Amino acid sequence: MRLDYGLVGDAVNEAARIEALTKYYGVKLIVSRDTFAQFSQQSVRRLLDRVIVKGKTEPVELYECENPGTPPNYRELCHRYKTAYDEYHFGRFGEARAQFEKIAEEFSDGPSRTLASRCAELVKRPPKGWNGIWKMEAK
Repeated sequence: MRLDYGLVGDAVNEAARIEALTKYYGVKLIVSRDTFAQFSQQSVRRLLDRVIVKGKTEPVELYECENPGTPPNYRELCHRYKTAYDEYHFGRFGEARAQFEKIAEEFSDGPSRTLASRCAELVKRPPKGWNGIWKMEAK
């Protein structure tokens, strides 16, 4: 009799969804807040987004940690991204878009391109009851 072992469960499902988002944001590494808290050495990181992944109801905070794929001026990128993300979080989509576009151009930054594009859509169709959390529709 042959046994086929596999991982199943909520945590594995969420981890797979988060891993798949690396392509969406154009980064090499994304971790959740809970995962980052377990790192023995806390490196420079930036909050990429707050999202509800497909198939879930609770939001998760997504972080990019400094890694060999991040630019040498990563701290500056993180600082400027946070400023733009704060505008986005508070529903000031036009201001956020302009800042994200500038960051994307100067740093060739995938997450900034992603959020600039999202902000362009949100300017056209502002959501009612915006809480700063994006619901992912795709896996």
